[in-house]
Amino acid sequence: MTTRELGAKRRNKGTKYFFLGAGGGGKSTAAMLFASTILARGVPLRLYDMDPGTPTLRRYCTDLIDDDQILFDDDPSEVVDFLEETVFGTDEDAVVDAGANLEASILRWTADRGAARADSMRFIIVVGKKDGVSAASRIHENARGVPTLLLYNEGGRRFARIARATEIYQGLLADGVPEAVLPLLGRTLEVIHETSVRPDRMLLDSNLFAKQGATSLIRTVEGVFAAHPDFRPW
Repeated sequence: MTTRELGAKRRNKGTKYFFLGAGGGGKSTAAMLFASTILARGVPLRLYDMDPGTPTLRRYCTDLIDDDQILFDDDPSEVVDFLEETVFGTDEDAVVDAGANLEASILRWTADRGAARADSMRFIIVVGKKDGVSAASRIHENARGVPTLLLYNEGGRRFARIARATEIYQGLLADGVPEAVLPLLGRTLEVIHETSVRPDRMLLDSNLFAKQGATSLIRTVEGVFAAHPDFRPW
């Protein structure tokens, strides 16, 4: 089977990209930027917001997320039903923004019932501050066959640098866990936060500077994942 055929087989099956990590480390913003980059490339995609306490993803994606794509209750039984009936209820590629408080429930489900779908799951663990390191270690150790990627968020500045320098983080790298680096994104990201307009929508803006900034940001995100084809649907 050729590389292209393998890629088509994976896409047809539908991969679920779970963005995980400690709160306040840039997880939801990273999920939004990743999803927006996919959409800008014209790749079909579903979005799921599993962060009941922080509606960041749905704030930027009101045109793409209906109520049935949102987990409103973090009760473990609700998490299981949402995963099995909603997230895995379709064969489409999907981005899932998972709340930090759902980490244990998602890992428990992965170990108990999700192993059969491990090949169609990806854990992208965002680390932007020190408490994100212990979360990354727990998630990786309990992934049960789900491929994991460390996404080091330079937007955390010195807090991110402190996190990356820890023995635990360096140990994950030494163990072969792949790492991608999300760099500082500048003024365009500030505008996105101010206006709640994601990059793929900014491409439709009549303002030349907005379009140029969005194009540059999308290319940056493409570059972040360029060396990790198994963690992107393009």
